Amino acid sequence: MIFSLSEEQVMLRNMARQFATQTIEPVAMDDDRNERFPREIVTEMAGLGFLGAVVPQEYGGSGLDHISYALIIEEIAHASLAIAMSVFYGHSPVAEALATWGSEQQKREYLPPMTKGEILGCHTLGEPRRETTNINSRARSDDKQWLVDCVNTFVINGGVSHLALVLARTDGNQDYDGIGAFLVDRDAAGFSSEDILGKSGLRAANIANVHLQNCRVPKESLLGKVNDGSKLVQHLLDSIHFSVAASCVGASQACVDAGIKYAQERQAFGKPISNFGMVQDMIADMIIGTETARLLTYQVGDLRNNRQPFRQQLSMARYLAGLTAIQAANHAIQIHGCYGYEKRIPVERYFRDVTLATLYGGSLSTHKLAVAQSSLGIRPA
Repeated sequence: MIFSLSEEQVMLRNMARQFATQTIEPVAMDDDRNERFPREIVTEMAGLGFLGAVVPQEYGGSGLDHISYALIIEEIAHASLAIAMSVFYGHSPVAEALATWGSEQQKREYLPPMTKGEILGCHTLGEPRRETTNINSRARSDDKQWLVDCVNTFVINGGVSHLALVLARTDGNQDYDGIGAFLVDRDAAGFSSEDILGKSGLRAANIANVHLQNCRVPKESLLGKVNDGSKLVQHLLDSIHFSVAASCVGASQACVDAGIKYAQERQAFGKPISNFGMVQDMIADMIIGTETARLLTYQVGDLRNNRQPFRQQLSMARYLAGLTAIQAANHAIQIHGCYGYEKRIPVERYFRDVTLATLYGGSLSTHKLAVAQSSLGIRPA
């Protein structure tokens, strides 16, 4: 792996940083306070190519490599973890799955409007394990359509998306390969959603419970084949975990920046608190953790770019990035003292957001165990 960014990657990072600083940061606090999903910002991100970052150019995407993708995610998450999770956890994995598993007709129909922000996606894969024995949604077929029944909770973009990627067991199948992935339009009969309000974290992200009751889905809306279930689910999990890892790196960096700035400005006993050893210790922990998580995430991106095995490294990155984000947010509040709990200071939002974001795609313990199980050759339970 080459530990330097290309000129194009630096330009891309700077563009994302400028957009995040000028467009997202000024309204992030109000959107959080009002629990408002900023759809207009997501639309602007589409204009910069961020909504189709890794989608091939022939379908309207930017066709970026995965390290460039991580750079974009970091910068957006630095300004708002809620927006990063909405776009890169909720929407982008659906586009990636379509680009990989979709028929030519599905790609032509959905990908161009998804990259333009005209169609926003969500998915119902919230299960933490690589095994999907706890998917309880059901789909049964007749000659012309599928009838899908499911109840999925805490679905990011579930109340604002136009297209849902729904995973369900087909015709009573209980095995791993009996899972089908269905592209379901919000307008489909039997589709409904209920926004979850009063959340502590990710308040600017739309999170909803999604219900499908005898939802009629055309046969051609099946993504891939039913017996592709295990591969498709794994591909979706890979996209999700990579996005969360990069998002946590961006949130950690925001905590580092806020902690350093405040430590240099705040005076106590006649000098900046940055002169105190305990403050320096916390800042050092934040920086070391963030840089380590960033390099692990970039390593995963490099392995994916070169089509090399990456899943153990992905579990490592997902675990460390999430753990670092939680610790960095806590340290940032400790450095700020009581001021860190004020709504006008962003570190309290960082803490609330990372606490929820790190639960998506599985707990930290799940990913830590995955590292050991991969090394020991143990199949996850």
